[in-house]
Amino acid sequence: IINTRLINDLEQAEHAVQELSENEVIINAISRKRNNSLSIYSELYAISKDIRDFAAVDIYQGSKCIFSTATSSLSKELPLNYSVLREAAEKEDSIIFSLDPTYSSENGADILIAKEINGEENQGFVVVRIEQEEIESRLKDSINAKDGFMLTDRFFRPYCLIGTAKDSKALALIRSNLLNKISYN
Repeated sequence: IINTRLINDLEQAEHAVQELSENEVIINAISRKRNNSLSIYSELYAISKDIRDFAAVDIYQGSKCIFSTATSSLSKELPLNYSVLREAAEKEDSIIFSLDPTYSSENGADILIAKEINGEENQGFVVVRIEQEEIESRLKDSINAKDGFMLTDRFFRPYCLIGTAKDSKALALIRSNLLNKISYN
């Protein structure tokens, strides 16, 4: 159940990122051919309609957020020189998943899903942010009270720890076992 929910959410987010990165109105929004804000927001909201109940969608020009579906001002600037924007610029045709480096802790972080927008003049990005609390909220009903769930990146840095995994001890044990080449049976 968890796998299905999570995969479905991430696939919907990827689809929105891809569609927004290829949308002419959005491409023009980061270049000098900027359309009016009403048409930009109209496209942004139409394309992101399936994910807005669990994610915010931002359009970045360089490191600065210029359009957003978020109601708060959480994601106004991301560094270009590291993390998700740097990786998206380096792998321009790829959709990148990353922890948010500015809002992470030992218990988790927001998921950032990003893709570079291939504009003519200015570097731009589509960034979908799924907050750690939202991941937990969407998955916690599927976790037995005695069980735990960990969602981590490839370096075992957590996006979300739920249930018995929330104290980080299990994640620390897994890291230790992997570093010491202790296998699981």
